[in-house]
Amino acid sequence: MWTLASLALCAVLIAENFSPVFVDDYPLIEMIGAIIFVLWAIAYFCLVVIAIPFLTSQNFWPNPIRLAQDTLVSAALTILTFAVCYRLLGIIGPEPDVSPWSHVYFSTVTFSTLGYGDFRPDTGARGFAALQAIIGNLHLGMVVGVAFFAVSPEPTKRRRIKRPLQPQLRRRRKEPRT
Repeated sequence: MWTLASLALCAVLIAENFSPVFVDDYPLIEMIGAIIFVLWAIAYFCLVVIAIPFLTSQNFWPNPIRLAQDTLVSAALTILTFAVCYRLLGIIGPEPDVSPWSHVYFSTVTFSTLGYGDFRPDTGARGFAALQAIIGNLHLGMVVGVAFFAVSPEPTKRRRIKRPLQPQLRRRRKEPRT
């Protein structure tokens, strides 16, 4: 349910980035909406990317493909959410007019902590940029962790491999040597 709601929110954020509904008519509503989007993105990140791997035990083993999908949805949600924040709070670029693609571009570059230097956050957006860079670093670590998690065997499979070998070794020891 969280993933479907987050995908729907991604569609809303794409529409809001490229065809804003509340263009300077209702700045308070836009800001409240952006804060709600940021809180949702952080909650989804905490639920899927941080909590699920720590719940892994012998009784619960998450599906690595589902974990990878959720991580990618969380990354897209974070990038699009912060692009809306940068549209509202402002970024400074080489040209006076900043296009909607520039907000998504700056959000992606900030998320990846790459930082080309062609755009920079305005004074009010600096805290959001720092928060997004931290979340982006954690996502990168999660993507690497999911890759290793996908190739590691489940705990039950490890037990199945060890148990059949032990009785065979015992039988060999009990047989008399000739």
